[in-house]
Amino acid sequence: MSVSGIDITSRMETPANQGKAKWFEGVNSLRFILALIVLLGHADSPAVKVFKNSKFIILKYIGFFLSVSFVGVVAVAAFFIISGFVIHHPNKDNIADVKVFYTRRYLRVLLPLIIIEIIGIPLGHPEKAVVWSLFCELIYYTIYPVLFFINLSWKTKTLLAFFIAIITVLLGAQNDLKSLLTQSDINYNGNFWQMGNAFTWIIGLPFWLLGVVLAERIDHLHKHMIYRRLIITRIIVLALSSITLILRFHFYVSYIFSLIIIGLPLYKWLETEICYCKNKR
Repeated sequence: MSVSGIDITSRMETPANQGKAKWFEGVNSLRFILALIVLLGHADSPAVKVFKNSKFIILKYIGFFLSVSFVGVVAVAAFFIISGFVIHHPNKDNIADVKVFYTRRYLRVLLPLIIIEIIGIPLGHPEKAVVWSLFCELIYYTIYPVLFFINLSWKTKTLLAFFIAIITVLLGAQNDLKSLLTQSDINYNGNFWQMGNAFTWIIGLPFWLLGVVLAERIDHLHKHMIYRRLIITRIIVLALSSITLILRFHFYVSYIFSLIIIGLPLYKWLETEICYCKNKR
């Protein structure tokens, strides 16, 4: 999925792995929905305007609901978790060939990124608000083999990544922090990627590592998820996603703050989806 540099075929690297994880097919459905949310989040839907300007109160509420339902940056955070999951699961014992790993990852992400950048030159680079996630993915692919050599559990690495991300946000998003504390516009930005390609990957790394942790645990999870629990989990994540958008535009709670908090609910949602698909294809 080009939105976040995630490869549809990256789930299984070798024929030997294909039979082991056929139930991961449900992940592709999640990718499609998340990509659609990103698309709708960037689109200015005329239908939403019609509903919101309607004389009927019910239609107004529908318009408001639709206007806060498609939060692209939250969908990208979920993409990061899925990316860490599908990259680590077939490699969690070891990476068979690091050179092959790098070659496949770079060809599938770097080449499209270069083409997008070239096309964007005469247009003033309108893609900047989207391709930041591709840069993050490239960095995650690059450091992933290196992380294997750190003699800590993946859970500990993830906790350290959260700690580093929080410190980075507090030091690098001072204007958003001041705006939040004073509830006033002090050069307020609000975006998750406001610190540029040099630092945004640090803030997104905990999400990617949550996917790695999920890959470590998934084969040992034998929960029988009932459909009602799955629906409730989806509703909670959708509600939290909408709340982050409302807080970002009305209460000076920048995405760079709120998305760190929403990481764990996104993780639990994806865990629930995958566990459900293990029994219900």
